[in-house]
Amino acid sequence: MIFKIIILFFVFSLPLAIYQINVLGRYQNIFSHANHFSYVLMICFYYVLKHKAFKRSIRPTIILVLIVSLILGASSGAILTVLFLLLYHYLFKTKRNFLKLGFSFLILIGVILAISLTEKISYQISTLQYFDWDFIYEKAVAYEPGGYGSFLWRLIYWVQILQSFLANNAIVLFFGEGIDTLTKNNYLYPFMYTDPHNDYLKVLVEFGFLGLTLLFALLARVYLILKKLDILIILMCPLFFANIIVSWPFNLVILLYIMYELYCKYDLEELLLKQNQKYE
Repeated sequence: MIFKIIILFFVFSLPLAIYQINVLGRYQNIFSHANHFSYVLMICFYYVLKHKAFKRSIRPTIILVLIVSLILGASSGAILTVLFLLLYHYLFKTKRNFLKLGFSFLILIGVILAISLTEKISYQISTLQYFDWDFIYEKAVAYEPGGYGSFLWRLIYWVQILQSFLANNAIVLFFGEGIDTLTKNNYLYPFMYTDPHNDYLKVLVEFGFLGLTLLFALLARVYLILKKLDILIILMCPLFFANIIVSWPFNLVILLYIMYELYCKYDLEELLLKQNQKYE
């Protein structure tokens, strides 16, 4: 019910995109950043698709509005995560070949539309010509990450941060530089001017290899409990493409989604009842 209310709010507030596209250049709804909005949209979209939420008569319209909102949000990471989820859901979970062929075609059309309608994404694809390790390393050493699209900017910026971190002694490498050392207005390295847009790197620098190992252990634990690969995709892709750990809207929505998946996998009401009877 909570997800349906959130989704309906996004559906009815779509006209807000007209104003925000003209003023801000990207659709972010009530969120402080378009990326945070897009990752919440991604979870909502997959919830409707997987669990067949809403009546069949209005479901296609809701899915269409969510897809349009994702494209207008222009978050490459969120759109790529959706594509990975679609590939998993329809190519690996669906056994009928004609459905696989049909949905593969729809996914291809979606990619083409996302690229053609979103200037930001098409520009990033055009900058892949610079995808060369020597070029990336040269720019990282010279502290010149910008000017080649956000994907190349990320790679160069990550190399800069990583080489600075790896120059530390063994104790810092194991335990990290300390919490919030890659947080806004508290950047440890003098060349930094924004967060790394990669939470694996953020955890590595702040909490060391120990912290990164614990993060992967947590992700593995989530998978072992739910036994659902799509949950790992929803968690691990945003961690790679964005600073999603500090996004409370994403954290709140992903916790709600995991709780819903647990409710679907186990009869939680029956489990709670048995637990209460055990202590009576």
